[in-house]
Amino acid sequence: MPKILIRVIASLFIIVTILQGNTGPHKMMRYRNFLIKYEITSEHLALKVVALLGKKMPKMEEFYDTVVNTPVSVVIVQSSEDFKAYSKSSFPTWTGAAYLSSGDIILLKNPTWASPEIDFQREFLHELSHLYLHKKFGENNIPLWYNEGLAEYLSVGSISLHSGLVLSNAIWAKSILPFNRIDSLLFFSKHKADLAYVQSLSAVLFLFDRLGDRESVDLFHQTILEKGWVHAFQQNMKMDQIDFEVAWYRYAEDKYRWLFILNAENLIWVVLLLVLIVGMYWIRYRNKKILKKWEYEEQIHGFDDADYSNFESGNKE
Repeated sequence: MPKILIRVIASLFIIVTILQGNTGPHKMMRYRNFLIKYEITSEHLALKVVALLGKKMPKMEEFYDTVVNTPVSVVIVQSSEDFKAYSKSSFPTWTGAAYLSSGDIILLKNPTWASPEIDFQREFLHELSHLYLHKKFGENNIPLWYNEGLAEYLSVGSISLHSGLVLSNAIWAKSILPFNRIDSLLFFSKHKADLAYVQSLSAVLFLFDRLGDRESVDLFHQTILEKGWVHAFQQNMKMDQIDFEVAWYRYAEDKYRWLFILNAENLIWVVLLLVLIVGMYWIRYRNKKILKKWEYEEQIHGFDDADYSNFESGNKE
């Protein structure tokens, strides 16, 4: 077992209280005001949740300038049936986690049964951001693209190469989503949902860049609390949301448009095109070389047009 893992587990026994007397296969683990419920086969994931809370909660509290003191439940579910039972609603199958604001519950799918492609850490931090945003802004009407963009920012931080390719392909296919369409995220296919998340993160990063610094972001959030989203956006961004969306699209085009050539399928066609172009230039170069060779041989042998005329006249005689 790696030494770093041993140190993490040892520290968990100090900061975590494992509740005894649990019924059946379910167990519970507490970290501050967070109660993690899990089955024994998911204990390693529960320990990971506790480690992430210890490491990432200070960042969430600092960013949102908010401390969550109310009880929060984190449930690591073992089946799609359990996920539906806890959520009491139908989430799309591609969902790896969910935050239920009505009861401050974070549901996490165990990747073992859900999908090995699920990034457990990213999913948890994403939903943790939703929790903090809800505690920060309450019933303020925050657009979903900003909510999801902040959740992506606090869980992944930046646009990866893969995400950049998603944006680039959407730009070329003219399938970029209007920001207000992102409100229907839970009705999207996985492919469209991936695009919505990437767009949201890109838009948030662009917004931060336009605001300039962290202090301006904090002021923006404070203005939302005092005057609402629309007024705060106009006051702090010096433009309305339509102008912002147009400006973001131009920024995305400039930054990501040509990334599409790095897509594996597109790369094959680019390589074939380059081979064709190189082949054409090589043929032209070869032909020029042959012509120069002929000219050189004619000069060496002294055979010119006059000689050829004399040769023809001699034949006629």
